Amino acid sequence: MRRLAYFVTQALGSVKAAPGVSLLAAGTMAATLLLSGLYVMTMQNLQGLAFVWGRTAALNTYVAESLSPEQATALATMIAQFPEVAHAQVVSPEEALARFRARGPEAALLVADVDDGVMPTSIQVDLKPDAADLKTLEGLA
Repeated sequence: MRRLAYFVTQALGSVKAAPGVSLLAAGTMAATLLLSGLYVMTMQNLQGLAFVWGRTAALNTYVAESLSPEQATALATMIAQFPEVAHAQVVSPEEALARFRARGPEAALLVADVDDGVMPTSIQVDLKPDAADLKTLEGLA
C-alpha cells in the first residue's frame, strides 16, 4: 500500500511541476488508443460485411428457346417453391442486355451494335443466406 501511495504522490507532483508535458503525454496516449480502437472496429465491421456478402448466392438458369414466356414464368414460380430459394425472376433477353449495359461504359461499348434478342431468356434464382453453400447449390442446380 505504501508503494501505491508513493507512486500516486510522485505522479501528482510531476503533473504540478510540468502540466503542459503531462497534458501532451495524456493527449498522445488518448489519440493512440482512439486510432487503434477505430482501426479494430473498422476491421471487425468489414469482416462482418464480407461474411454477409459471402453468404449470398444466386443462380442464373437459361430457358430453352422453345418455351413461351408464360411457360418460363410458370417455371420460375415452380423454382420459387423450393425451400432454399428466396426469389426467382424471369429475365427477358432485352432486360438481360440492359443489365449488361448498366454495368458500365465499357460493357455498354462491348454490346453497342448487338441486337436486343441475342441474350437468352433466363431465370435469376436468389438463394436464402443459409442455403449459400456449395452442396446446396449443386443439389438445386
